[in-house]
Amino acid sequence: MGYNDIVGRVGKAMKKMLNTIIAILIFVLFPSFVLAEDVQVKEIKQIEKSEGVEIVSEPKVSDTTIKFDIKLKSIGDYVKYKLVIDNKDDIEYEIDKKSFENNEYITYEVESDNLEKLEANKEKEIYLTIKYNKEVPENEFKDNVYVLNNNFSLAIGNKDEEIRNPQTGIEDYSLAILTTLVVLAVAVYGFRKNKKQFKTLMLIIGIAISIPLTCIAANILKLNIETNVTIIGVDKCLENRFAIDNWETIATNVKNGNMCGYHVGDEKEIELAGFGKHNVRISNVSKCTNGETSETACGFVVEFADIITKQSFNSTWTNVGGWKDSKMRTYVNGTIYNALPSELQNVISSTKVISGHGNTSGETNFETQDKLYLLSAHEVYENGKSNLISESREDAAYSNTKQLDYYKNQGVTTNNYAGAKKQYNGSNSDWWLRSATARNTASFLCVWYDGNWGGNTAISSYGVSPAFRIE
Repeated sequence: MGYNDIVGRVGKAMKKMLNTIIAILIFVLFPSFVLAEDVQVKEIKQIEKSEGVEIVSEPKVSDTTIKFDIKLKSIGDYVKYKLVIDNKDDIEYEIDKKSFENNEYITYEVESDNLEKLEANKEKEIYLTIKYNKEVPENEFKDNVYVLNNNFSLAIGNKDEEIRNPQTGIEDYSLAILTTLVVLAVAVYGFRKNKKQFKTLMLIIGIAISIPLTCIAANILKLNIETNVTIIGVDKCLENRFAIDNWETIATNVKNGNMCGYHVGDEKEIELAGFGKHNVRISNVSKCTNGETSETACGFVVEFADIITKQSFNSTWTNVGGWKDSKMRTYVNGTIYNALPSELQNVISSTKVISGHGNTSGETNFETQDKLYLLSAHEVYENGKSNLISESREDAAYSNTKQLDYYKNQGVTTNNYAGAKKQYNGSNSDWWLRSATARNTASFLCVWYDGNWGGNTAISSYGVSPAFRIE
């Protein structure tokens, strides 16, 4: 056998092999072309979503494939879409929604009237809800983000969850194997017999096999759902950790300078023995940097957000001895302090308290060490344009302290004072300050029910709303 004969035979063999490949490609690809034209997603529309959901991009549709890209933040966040599936085929489909498998954190709910059937030459509305159902553990987040990429599909299936042709009952994988064997047998036969019409024969066989297979494939409807769900982690520093953490944890975090989750104005409910439940709030976190000698507005200061009870400052008409010698100080650091939960008592710091004096000859500002103390006039009010509280005849210790962050944020001044109001049993009420009125010997300063400041005699019964520090 000469060289030319060998080349000729190899060439013929290559042509036959090429014909075989063409035939196989025809029977594999042809059904998908038919299906793509007969069943399509005609419309997709978002009809509901929770407030925290962000739609990164509108759903992208390509024949029977839909791609979603959304961001969720909190448990319960969801988005609901309406899908319109257009079946232009003469075949009625059976739809198996069991192929929608929920992720550990995300659920996919599929709803429709008679979901199991997609009738011939009709449209069907299918509703798909994507919902954040279970909290993702913190260690799953990367840069405060957790991304889920899922692929799901709706497919034809019988009660045994096997994909099969509902008309013939022939399992698709069985037919595929049988078809492959037939094509291979024809290929072998063609090589051995060296038929001249091999090319034509292979094309005819390929098309002939494709036709029944197309009928089978056209009955296998797969609606592919590709989801890209991004879960945005909750910034723990934005949460009110003050309300959640116990007092020991709060004290440890304050000591270590870890203020994540502790914000001025955050509140926490506590139970006082004999006085019921009351709220305390973070009133200050800033340091004292302007020479303040009183520690009462320095660092982490907590005050009662409401009024615990009502008491007179003294049993007589006198402010002699100021806060230091008052019946009120004894009451606050005795009865009220003892009513606090023991875990709170354990973390309260002893605080240096400077308080203003009255008009008694020879008196100067007073210094005490207290666990609990009433606020001073300056710790609530900054001077406005008038009605000044810094005058020597009002609060003599005005310059020894500063305004608390809470009241500063509320913009409280002697002319803008609504933010200083507190309630007793649900109604606005007057409450005491620790500052003796410098212009007389009988009264102490107070906050009126409307938030304005004033003064009244020491025997008056006004609200008690103390503060304390943790350091």
